[in-house]
Amino acid sequence: MRQIYFSIFFFLLSCDVAAQDTILRFYRPFIVSETQQPLKIKAEYGGDCWRQSQRIVREDAMQCDVDGTRYDPCFVQAFNAQQQILCIDSPRASEAIQINASAPLDTQSYKTLDMSRTLPWAVELHDGDFCLSTDSKEMFDGLPVHYQCEHGMVLIGSVQRCVAEWKILAHNARGISTAYIATAWF
Repeated sequence: MRQIYFSIFFFLLSCDVAAQDTILRFYRPFIVSETQQPLKIKAEYGGDCWRQSQRIVREDAMQCDVDGTRYDPCFVQAFNAQQQILCIDSPRASEAIQINASAPLDTQSYKTLDMSRTLPWAVELHDGDFCLSTDSKEMFDGLPVHYQCEHGMVLIGSVQRCVAEWKILAHNARGISTAYIATAWF
């Protein structure tokens, strides 16, 4: 009887250890915190920001063009004259491009962030692989490719948010598997 109790105890313990909540992070380019390092401005340009970001749906994220180069996402500081915009490659980046708009931007018609429905800008998987959203129109087995990971894997289909530990389908040279999301940046 004692052996059955120990078996049940260790089974429950292993389930508890394996399941971890996905950490949700709201990226703030204009604020320094313990989870976000200060950004170094590596270049400053004048440019046009003309539509909402295609990589992250937030009211302060947009696409900008500078001399034929498109930057996405770029973030506008909401409580200033809305003319200083920072373009960042990833939430892990330490450098940004600053764009100075010639006139204040109107972002009132932009869709607002809904973390329960919007795809994250980037995710870190439980195995440590970092994956960044892509604007590729690539499909795999009828599912859209949403993320490109550091080690060549792609994440496809929808993010499953039914439980506290989010997951998504992953495709690499070995085939399709389930990837568990440790951290999601919005």
